[in-house]
Amino acid sequence: MQADAAAQQAKAQSAAQVEQIKAASDARIAQIEAAMQQQTDLVRQRAEAAQHQAKLDNEAQLAALKQSFDERDRAREMEFQQWKTELDAAVRVKVASIAAAAKGVIQIDPSIVSSTQEITQDLQQ
Repeated sequence: MQADAAAQQAKAQSAAQVEQIKAASDARIAQIEAAMQQQTDLVRQRAEAAQHQAKLDNEAQLAALKQSFDERDRAREMEFQQWKTELDAAVRVKVASIAAAAKGVIQIDPSIVSSTQEITQDLQQ
């Protein structure tokens, strides 16, 4: 009987030790899983932050390019308007000189003077 009792006691101690080891193992696995989840979350957060920063950088670059294109368009429009004004002035002068020649006027015609003044005002604007 003592042998049976000792065997049962050893069996109970062995079972308790197995349960302790299993509990410690489960706790360690849970700890490792929590650490891995924390690392995964940290990596995800960093990736999201990097993606967000890249998006902001791309938006800023796009805005700068748009501004550059808009400035270029305004410069081209100003050049065109200047060319148009100069062409219009040249046409006015030519028409005035043709009209003066057709009238046989040798002296400076007032229309030429007024056209010249208009051209000067247009160019100054």
